[in-house]
Amino acid sequence: MDDGIIGLLILIALGIFFAPLILAIVALSRTGDLRRKLAALEARLAFEQPGGAPAEAAPETEIPAAAPGRVWAEARQPEEKVVEAEPSPEPVIEEVEPVEAAQSVPPPPPPPRAGIEERLTSRWLVWLGAVALVLAGIFLIKYSIDNALLTPAMRATFGLALGVVLTLAGEWLRRRPLQRELASLKPDYVPGALTSAGLFICFASIYAAYALLDLLSPTVAFIGLAIVALVAFALAALHSPIVAIIGLLAGFATPALVSSSEPNAGILFAYLALIAAAAYAVVIYRGWGWLAYGATIGGLLWTGLWIMGPMQAGDLLIIAAFLAVLTAAALWLALRLTPADAPVIWQKPHRPDGPEFNFWLAVTGSVGLTALAASVANAPTVSLGLAVVGAVTLAYTGRRFERFDGLIAHAAALLFLVLLAWDPEGILGQLLYDVDAGNIIAPAGALFAPEAK
Repeated sequence: MDDGIIGLLILIALGIFFAPLILAIVALSRTGDLRRKLAALEARLAFEQPGGAPAEAAPETEIPAAAPGRVWAEARQPEEKVVEAEPSPEPVIEEVEPVEAAQSVPPPPPPPRAGIEERLTSRWLVWLGAVALVLAGIFLIKYSIDNALLTPAMRATFGLALGVVLTLAGEWLRRRPLQRELASLKPDYVPGALTSAGLFICFASIYAAYALLDLLSPTVAFIGLAIVALVAFALAALHSPIVAIIGLLAGFATPALVSSSEPNAGILFAYLALIAAAAYAVVIYRGWGWLAYGATIGGLLWTGLWIMGPMQAGDLLIIAAFLAVLTAAALWLALRLTPADAPVIWQKPHRPDGPEFNFWLAVTGSVGLTALAASVANAPTVSLGLAVVGAVTLAYTGRRFERFDGLIAHAAALLFLVLLAWDPEGILGQLLYDVDAGNIIAPAGALFAPEAK
């Protein structure tokens, strides 16, 4: 028998032997953790329960119903004369000392921090298992290639099937009732680890089928990798942040991994806009600000690479449209997530963070890249038209939203940079050589000159 097959059988036997032991250890760890959480909840309920039980309400005395004839007779009796009663003396109100408010119940003590054993069993070993699953999938494909056990199509199919099974297993595990109870007590990393491993194996299998096995065309591979990235973003709304990281890296790495003899700016920037929109949607749902930074930086980075690479004159409008969409999405995200009572930069100097900083990053990068694209495209009329439209839009947005009135400076910078890219010698000469600096410095100095006594 071939040595490779013997080795594979040995690995399978070892897996069958050790798998129940590993599962038993994980189950015992989870059971002990759940028991500790349950004991803590019982102690907290016993601590918050009031000392005395509420007194039972006294039974109401039943009023016997009068007979109908008796009621009618009482109603027919003549009215008696009403004698005016003497006015009663005014009641004496005794001053009562105010009763001190009962002391508030002290808050329950904070739960103890997780020890090294709990962190090791609940987090690190879980992600170590996810990495082991990924490496197992890669080595399985490598082993089949080295020993010619499967055809290339079967290798890619089995790898993709393994990734899909792991992804579905992670989602199935997340939906289990026991798993939901565990997740309500503390963060649960097992479903996210399985899902992350499955998505990574799917991505690697599709790329291997395209780059190593030559089974897929560039278009099919691009679509497949894009689907994996979008599925990762969709599952990131339900799982851990590592799933969103995989979606972000897979989404922006796909254009670099799948090359084309005829690059198309329209397809590339439409795809980048879709990836950025998916990332921003996850930010809205989960509140992960770092994901917005990643999407914005990825979009700006790809734009710069395209401008310095295969850009043509006709790509200027496409690039400008993508940058406008990216900036508008960042503005919408900032308006939605920034608190209404957050300080405005002109009222209280502060360092913007979160969605607000992401917007300033997007708009500043877009202004610079638009000017760079205008200089590379060498289309003066189109560049000037885009600069005017962009400057008017930025100025209106800054006038409309007080928090972002600094956009007026960006509008001026956009016009200046595009004009500089259009005719650098004329602009610089007009500013540096043709203007008499003394006519500007003298009035400015007069404003700060000391008054004559």
